[in-house]
Amino acid sequence: MENENASKKLDLIDIIKIVWGWFLRFVWEPAVFVFKFVLRRWWIAVLALFAGFGIAFYVSEYFPEYTGTIVYRNNVCESSEFVADVRLMTRTSPDSKVPALGISINDAVKIKAIWAHQLCYTDSDRSSFAIDLADNLAAHGCASVPNLFAVEFIVFDKSVVDTIQSALLSYFNNSEYYSKQNKLRFESGKSSLSVLERECLKLDSVRNSLDGRSLVSEGSVVNGMVTSTVLNPSVMSSEIIRLNNDKTFLENEMKFNSNVVDVVSPVKVNSEPSNFFLVTWKSYVMVCLVLFYALALIIVYRKNISSFIKG
Repeated sequence: MENENASKKLDLIDIIKIVWGWFLRFVWEPAVFVFKFVLRRWWIAVLALFAGFGIAFYVSEYFPEYTGTIVYRNNVCESSEFVADVRLMTRTSPDSKVPALGISINDAVKIKAIWAHQLCYTDSDRSSFAIDLADNLAAHGCASVPNLFAVEFIVFDKSVVDTIQSALLSYFNNSEYYSKQNKLRFESGKSSLSVLERECLKLDSVRNSLDGRSLVSEGSVVNGMVTSTVLNPSVMSSEIIRLNNDKTFLENEMKFNSNVVDVVSPVKVNSEPSNFFLVTWKSYVMVCLVLFYALALIIVYRKNISSFIKG
């Protein structure tokens, strides 16, 4: 038993030695070699710093990207239908956006990306909501706001942002499908208004005929007792007021929200581009550092690399 345990112990020590040898050979020694190479050729890091900062400045100045957001209210259909519609437009070319949005080809090529998001409630009472920019609120079970949606876009020129807002308004309001749904909404609203008006007239007529007296229904037998319902004129007045309020609300809804969609929050664009050089220069510098030192290693040790490849 003692010999067997000693054998196992020796085997474990040998394995640790092998792993440690691999670590020194393939991890530690290459890392030390690269570190010494970097320190000896520090001027490459300085060159990468200037090159990365210069690239970031050039991209920011000549290829700026501005991000903006617009929030719309949809008076027909569900907000998810409008979100899906805009996302289908995202994948189209500038030539396809020209007839769809009614914009010029010069404006279309300035649009890098355009997509839509749901607005989701952030509490159980549905008293507050937020734009689901990362599309993760809905995935976590948050209910979406049925009559609001947001459109986010990236453009190369801020002068086109107002064009996008008006073009989307025109696109939705002149759409054959949405226009038909809007007409159905108006027809349904007119029918509801007629019903409300008739009911108000009936109740008002009954109230006037009573001349302040209570209305008592015919007696009925319930559990062996004769009962009757007394309708006080004040109750009838309250019901007439409620119906008139519903009627006024519906009339205002049809009058002031007559479009398919309306702008709730006008377009908002960052004053500086999203790829502003003071924000992006670090990432460009890091990429330049890696590329420059990799190229330097290849140039300095090109003979060793060539002989290794040839075997």
